[in-house]
Amino acid sequence: MRNEMERYRVRKATRSATPPPELSKHRVLSSWELLVLSKLKWDVAGVTAHDFLPLLLARLPLPALVNTDMVQRHAQTFIALAARDYEFTLYSASTLACCSIAAALRGLCMDGHLPRLRDLTGIDLDCLQTCLEQIEEMVQVMIEERVATAPNGQARAASGGWTPPPAQPKTHNSAATPTDVRDVHF
Repeated sequence: MRNEMERYRVRKATRSATPPPELSKHRVLSSWELLVLSKLKWDVAGVTAHDFLPLLLARLPLPALVNTDMVQRHAQTFIALAARDYEFTLYSASTLACCSIAAALRGLCMDGHLPRLRDLTGIDLDCLQTCLEQIEEMVQVMIEERVATAPNGQARAASGGWTPPPAQPKTHNSAATPTDVRDVHF
């Protein structure tokens, strides 16, 4: 009878209020991360060019036929490509967003939105034009590199045409590597 009473004894309130060890470790780790970030004075909530895209696209007078989702995806691609190039570190996030949108619209044969983007952001038109030209140059270089190299890494023929695969697959009679560890000689 006594054993059964001990089994059903109510636990103390202090014991049930302690968090599990996994949660405690997570809290400690989070507090250390925040401490390191504050000591290094890093702004983890910084504004990026991606943050400007929906705001700018909503204020542009685009025709109803334009797929704004596609324009946004293209602009996001341009921003991601620009993040890999050090030359674009000179530009602010809003400048890069404006020029990425302008490049995406220019790719859809809708030129002439750069002055409106300048009015929305107050950025110098020459600066926007220079950044736009750099984005277009970067994209052109990427396209040329992509065309010059086949998916498997081999250079394509100078004619640029498609080369068919060999008529018959190569057959291998035996393995060229030893199959037994004792056959390997150092």
